[in-house]
Amino acid sequence: RALAQAICDDLTGLKSREFFLQALAAEWHRSPRLGQAFALVIVEGLGLGQLAERLGRVEAERIVLAIAGVLTRHARKSSVVARYEPERFCILLPDAGVAEAEGLVARLRDSMHVDRLLSSRGVSPQFRLVSFPTHGVTMEELLGPVSHVFSTGPEIYSHYRGLIEEAAKAVNGSTL
Repeated sequence: RALAQAICDDLTGLKSREFFLQALAAEWHRSPRLGQAFALVIVEGLGLGQLAERLGRVEAERIVLAIAGVLTRHARKSSVVARYEPERFCILLPDAGVAEAEGLVARLRDSMHVDRLLSSRGVSPQFRLVSFPTHGVTMEELLGPVSHVFSTGPEIYSHYRGLIEEAAKAVNGSTL
């Protein structure tokens, strides 16, 4: 049970932030070595805090579960779908480039738009995507456009970079 809690978000069953960071570090190490692309999709701007204040915690949790359901239905089995923060989700797509990530974003946007609960509550997320090597070959190049996801300031970004590097060492015995 403790292992499951470390790997998965308690509410949604999606992967945890820690699991996601380890998967990202492993993919960061694997993809360049094999000459393969990978993509990262970030779903944010959900306004869940305001919805919880207005509608209550139970309704906000129903909305989070609906979002998690849409994400898992449309992501590939090989993707890592995580609840990174209470109002932010990340999807790691191994062996996927920009076109596949853009296709996923389009399917997610359409599905969230037609989902009765999400549309009735005005949930209209923002999607961001980056792809290795298209958007960058170093961590700074790749994660720069989405660094706000991993931080609220440069010192926290450095902290998360350190976490990713530690995860890479643990997974592969090497650095990024």
